[in-house]
Amino acid sequence: ANVLAAGSGGGSGGYGTSYNAAGSGGGGGAGVVKIIAPTITISGKLVANGGKGGAQLEGCDGGAGGGGSGGGIWLRGGAVALTGTVAAAGGAGGAIDGGSGAQGGGGGKGGEGQIRVDSPAQIVGSSTPAFKTGDASGLNLPVTNTFVIEQNVAGKVELVNKSGAPRKVILIATF
Repeated sequence: ANVLAAGSGGGSGGYGTSYNAAGSGGGGGAGVVKIIAPTITISGKLVANGGKGGAQLEGCDGGAGGGGSGGGIWLRGGAVALTGTVAAAGGAGGAIDGGSGAQGGGGGKGGEGQIRVDSPAQIVGSSTPAFKTGDASGLNLPVTNTFVIEQNVAGKVELVNKSGAPRKVILIATF
């Protein structure tokens, strides 16, 4: 399977039976992340989760939207430690209104994404869903640089070179 496949969007809620029968929209599918570095440490959150489906529209008898699918995460490093949260979960289905005359159902949960971790060393930690391992050839990289994903004061996530040595890193993120 292609671990870098983005998640698909959730389906919209079904059309109801009355004149006011619109269904809600589905949640967005998640994107993809690929990181290649000598040492990878995820101590915060690295997620490619699908979006939540739209709730049933108030006063309508159409259904709620389905959750979007989780995306893909691919980590390739000489050493990999996942001490934080690494996830590619499907989004929750939208809730039903429950008001008078509500006939549409709740939206279904989106499918899980894929997580793959390649390393010649023992991989520390876990992910949701559980990661799969693949070909670690060519990953005996010199461990002179350490890159860490951190949240800065502005609330944005950034890849930080903790060793101070110059190193070219490619971070691919699709949203």
